[in-house]
Amino acid sequence: MARTSKKGLIMKTAKQLFAEKGYDATGMEEIASNAGVPKSLIYYHFKSKEDLLNAVIKEFVDEYNEILHDSRAEGIEKISVYMEFLKQNRDCARILMSESLKNGSSQTILYQVLAPLMEIDGEQSSDNPKMDHAHWLTEFFTSILPSILFVCYEESWCDYFGISAGQMEEEYFTAYRLTHGAYHEHIHKVSK
Repeated sequence: MARTSKKGLIMKTAKQLFAEKGYDATGMEEIASNAGVPKSLIYYHFKSKEDLLNAVIKEFVDEYNEILHDSRAEGIEKISVYMEFLKQNRDCARILMSESLKNGSSQTILYQVLAPLMEIDGEQSSDNPKMDHAHWLTEFFTSILPSILFVCYEESWCDYFGISAGQMEEEYFTAYRLTHGAYHEHIHKVSK
């Protein structure tokens, strides 16, 4: 395997283990064993376990940024693309949630997901390139956080309540439109 594919394998394995067991409960030896690589190879690519975690999160945020900059989809269609991305990256969503809930420096790890949205909104808003704090508060607590929680709990919610994933997704999008969508409708009316 080429070095880049070994690095990718290490990151994929770390992401799976961090999501399953938690960052603190996962050791470098376990990552190496599960990836089938020597521990020294992990340290060749990453200075530390924290560096490995940061690489996993950076890869997620970079892909998320690409989705936000893809202008082919608009409105609810764009949200559907975003939700599909989160579902495909459910392990990263779990890592973001679990690490952000800890006290200490990792608490802000989830805010990294807000940065690309702030950047793109600033690019699109020529009359107000720096949105006010209330806007970002609303984006975070009525869109980003609920969407990440949705993908983290989707499977167990369906099992617990005996509903299909399709039904749950439909009900979630209805709730999303009524909350976050209503906020955007309000902003659109106010800005006219």
